[in-house]
Amino acid sequence: MWARNPRQIKIALGVALLVILVMAFAFGAYYGKKAALEHYGDLGIVNNQLVAALNTANAEIDALRNSVAEFKLSSDVDRLAAEKVRGELRDLNNTIAELEEAVAFYKGVMDPDKNKRGLSIASFDVFASDSDVNAFRYKVVVVQLAGNHRLLKGTAALRVIGTQAGQLVSFPLSQLSDDVKSEKIKLRFKYFQEISGEMQLPEDFIPERVNITATSLGKHATTVEQKYDWIVQES
Repeated sequence: MWARNPRQIKIALGVALLVILVMAFAFGAYYGKKAALEHYGDLGIVNNQLVAALNTANAEIDALRNSVAEFKLSSDVDRLAAEKVRGELRDLNNTIAELEEAVAFYKGVMDPDKNKRGLSIASFDVFASDSDVNAFRYKVVVVQLAGNHRLLKGTAALRVIGTQAGQLVSFPLSQLSDDVKSEKIKLRFKYFQEISGEMQLPEDFIPERVNITATSLGKHATTVEQKYDWIVQES
């Protein structure tokens, strides 16, 4: 039985989240280096280990949700601490959501739906900068959904669309970010690749949305596109 103390539940959630993120990092590093591949040998063994880790994380989510429900119904909560308790519960639910999102992401990459295979743009996030109202941090995640992952090569492009002096305009990421030198960003990965950095928008430019395209090279070359509204996330 899980303890009703919110601090203990938060510690358990933190450990669970740390485990899955460490597994994910090791997962990517393992398949990103030929030397590591030769060292461990069998891809199936690592896949099975990751499946086991994901199943364990899902079981922990269910148990933690039950603990949160019990804590909400507890009659021992001091009324004077009600606001603090609500804050604790918000933190717990946010951590659960993060853990579920991580599990869903890595499970989707490793064992995708048969109707959702190939190159895919998984997400785009933009975060405000503390130092400049026109500066932002961005992160794009591109994935390969496949049963048998092979090295994928290709390019990606991102354009920020909005208004400037009353006119609709768009800027390629290479004009906004010193982290990108070309409009076409090179892709080279087996499972997923993160494209991240900082961008500086013109002072009179009002961003509205972002268009992202990704193209794979080779025999089964394909191009995918995603459009995202310009929604700034909390840092």
